[in-house]
Order: sequence, then structure tokens, then C-alpha cells
Amino acid sequence: MLRTVIAILLFFILFCNNSFANKNEEDYKNFDKYISLAQKHISDSVALSILYAKEAYKIIENEGNIKFSVKALNILSTAYQIVGRYNDAISYSMELLKLGEIVDDQELIAKAYLRIGDCYRALLQLKDALYFHNLAIEKFLKLEDEVHLAVAYNHLGATCFENQMYEDAFGYFEKSYKILIENKDTIGIASSYNSLGIIYSQLGNYIEAKNSFLKSLQIFKKYKANYNIASINNNLGKLYIELGEFNIAEEYIHKSYEYSKKKSLIELKINNIQAYIHLYEKRKDFKNAFDYLHQFLILNDSIRKNEVIRKVEQIRIAYDVEKMEKDLILANKQNLIKEKNIRIIIILSLGGAIIAILLLTVLYIKNRQSKTKFLVIEKEKEISELKILKVQEEKKRVKEKFDSEIDFKSRELISTTMHIVQKNELINDIRTHLDKMKLKTQKNEKIVSEIINEIDQNVHLDKDWQEFVKHFKDVHPNFFKQLIETHPDLTSKEIRYCAYSRLNLSLKEIALILNITTRGVEKARSRLRSKLNLNKEVDLNIYLQSFGKS
Repeated sequence: MLRTVIAILLFFILFCNNSFANKNEEDYKNFDKYISLAQKHISDSVALSILYAKEAYKIIENEGNIKFSVKALNILSTAYQIVGRYNDAISYSMELLKLGEIVDDQELIAKAYLRIGDCYRALLQLKDALYFHNLAIEKFLKLEDEVHLAVAYNHLGATCFENQMYEDAFGYFEKSYKILIENKDTIGIASSYNSLGIIYSQLGNYIEAKNSFLKSLQIFKKYKANYNIASINNNLGKLYIELGEFNIAEEYIHKSYEYSKKKSLIELKINNIQAYIHLYEKRKDFKNAFDYLHQFLILNDSIRKNEVIRKVEQIRIAYDVEKMEKDLILANKQNLIKEKNIRIIIILSLGGAIIAILLLTVLYIKNRQSKTKFLVIEKEKEISELKILKVQEEKKRVKEKFDSEIDFKSRELISTTMHIVQKNELINDIRTHLDKMKLKTQKNEKIVSEIINEIDQNVHLDKDWQEFVKHFKDVHPNFFKQLIETHPDLTSKEIRYCAYSRLNLSLKEIALILNITTRGVEKARSRLRSKLNLNKEVDLNIYLQSFGKS
């Protein structure tokens, strides 16, 4: 009887668990599907990308799964930035910021700050843009993320430029440039030269501007970056106008203009025409200046029409997203109705099962002896589990105590080592000052020499080494034994060097402890590698980590 009741209960518990598990599994599959579709369409249909990302976010929004939420929010903020809906992009980036703060993900926070700053710059809210770009830079500095730091400095420089803060813009572009130089980012360096050239031009430093533009041009020519080459040619043309070298200016502008006409690049073409107008005004050739002004007005009207078309396209995208959302909401409602019907069936089934269980329970109660026996067995089982739990807790307590002792001994070892390093460093500094004093004055030469000898004798005392060994053995009790067993021909000095290397001390720290030069440490290290028969590919410190583990 008891077995029957338990079997029925287990069956329905498993049934319910499987139902919920299947639902969660299906939700995660749908999430992955929507995210993949959103990523696929972000370059060809932003409206679809936004729609799929929103559906993905709805699935995961209340689950508390931050990793999945970040995926969806990243796509949404990027997509809205692409279509020029900067306020929406800021809104989703703010959500990313909150998630980053919850899990203390500093990189996520920094990237969110950077995107928010970019969106505010596009909205010409330059004060807010400056604020968030500065926050991003603070975070990337703390993270020591030089790649993103260079990008952030560049974006902040652009914001300062828009705000006509040319000196500040120059400073940030220069910082970005220095990082790119350190990381050997050639294309980034070329772009920085161009940015610096523009700033130099604004500040009236035309010679530096020319040098920067020419360096940028040289790199882009190497990589055959034709658009960048054309853009810099135009910048050089405008620069030579200011320098009064009109023939050279015309050559550069002409090269850029030919490329913009060939590729139908309206924005670059407008910049070329503006440069021509300025050139011919300076030459007092008002006929050509007027002709190019006429071309400029025609192109400007074309751009305005394109701007209207772009705005219409944004409205169409918004409409498409709204329509698709409504369709999905309807589909979701239908799915909810289906799920509701399934739940009703499950509830009715469970109700019938409960009634059956109650009837079986009434019959089961009659068998008191079986029940008593069952309770006794359960009680014994409970006592046994409590004993096991107690033993486990005791083991845990002993382990925690052991870990605490090891941690304390490790800190003592580090403290002792650093004390030796600092003491020897101080002694060496004093000895250096005394040597200088000895050279400067002959009067106290004897006294100074005696002090130096006394210092040299104290530096070589073994007291520090004995103190170090005591703490070292507390943390790595088997290190020396295993090392000597494996390499019995090691000298005491080599064993000492192995111990210091086991702690990952730097060459300078080991040199200070042994009172030798870093060059001497490098030679000792080389001899030790040969004695240990280590290949070039094997790291000495990692090899020594294998000793004293047990």
C-alpha cells in the first residue's frame, strides 16, 4: 500500500518538474534563437534586429540572468544608435550600466559610459557627453585597458572639438596617439595624426599640422586606404591655402575632388567644393569661386533631401517595429491561452490524483504497525544523517582552521621577504650615499670606510636567511626536501635562489636580498637553468612551483 502511494506521488512530482524544466529549456532556446536573428539582421534590417532583441529581452528580463540580459541590451543600444534614435540608445545603455553595477563588472560599466557619451555628442548635448566620456576614461584607466582607453580619449577629443575646446581636444588626441604608438596600432596612429593635424590647424600651428597630415597620408597610402587618403588630401589643400601656397593647395584638393566624384561621396565632395571656394576667394578669382558656390548650393539641397529621406526611413523603421511587436503580442496571447488550457488539464489531473492519494492514505492509516516501523526507520535515518552532517561540519572546521593557518604563514613569509628586501635596499642606499660622501671629503674618509665595511659585513649575515627559511618551511614544508632529492648537486646558493624564485620575486628583489647586481642574478638564473636541464620553452618559476605542493 505504501509503495503504491509513494509511486503515485513520485510520478506526479516528476511530471510537474519535467513540465517546468521543459518550459525553461524552451525559453532559453527561444532566447538564443532571437539573439542570433538580431545579430544577423543588425547590418541589413535594423528594425528586425530591434524586434528580435526586444523579444529576447522579454524572455529573460524577469529571470535575473544578467549575462543574457547584457547580450540583448547591447544589441538594442547599438541598433538604436545606428538608426539615430539616440535617446532610446541612452535608455538601454543606462540599463546596461545598472547591471554592471549589480555584478561589479567595471568593463561593462566603462563601455556603457562611452556609448552614452557618444549618443549625447550626437544629440549635441556636449556637457553631458563630456561628463560620460570622462567617466569612461576613469574606468578604463583603473582597468588598465589601453585599447579601449585610446578609443575613449579619441571620442573625448572629438567631443571637445565639437565644443570648440581645441586645446583640450589636442591633449586628448595626443594621449590616444601615445597609447596607439605603444600598442603599434598603425591604422589608429594614422587616424590620430589626422586628428592632431586638424587641431593644429585650428590652433594656427600650420607647420605641425602639415607634418601630422603628411605622416597620416604616408601610412594610409601604405595600406591603400583610398577614402582616408582623399580626406587627408583635402585637409592638406585647406592647410596650404592658409600657408599661401595656392598651387600646391589646388593639387591636393584636385586629387581629393577626383576621388569624391568617382565614388559619388557627397559629403567629401562638399568639403572639396568648400575648399575650392576658399582657394579662389584667396586668389581673388571670384568667377571660379562663384561657380563652385553654385555647385555647393545644389549639393546642399541634395543633402537636405537625403536628410528628409533618412528621417522618413527612421519613421518607417519605427512603424515596422511597432507593427511587428503587435503581431508578436497577438501570437504571445494565443500561446498564453494554450498554456492556460494545458495548466487547467494538469490541475484537473492533479486533483484526481490527490483524491486517489487521500483514499489510499485512509487505507494506509489502518496498518499501524507498518507505519510505526517506517517512522522508526526514518528516525534512525535522520540520526544517521545528523551524525554524518556533524562529521562533515567538523572536517570543514578543521580545513578552515588549516587554511587560516596557511594563509597567516604565507603573509608572514611575504612580510619577512619584503622586510629583507626593504632592509637591504635601505642599506645599499646608505652605502651609496657614504661612497659619494667619501669621494667629496678626504677628512672623514677613514670613518666612512669603516662604516661601509661594517655595512658590508651586516648585509652578508645569514640571520635573514635563517629567518626566511623558518617562515618558508611553514608554508612549503616539502620544498627543500623534494628539490634536493631531484637535484642533489645544487649548491646552497643555488638552493637559496630557487626558494626566492619559488615566491616569484623579481630580479631586482632577489638582487637586493643577495646583495648583488641584477646582472649577477640573471647570470645565476642562467647557470641554474643549465644545472636543472631546463629547455628554453620551460619557465623556471613555473618549474619550481611543482616542488613542495604536498
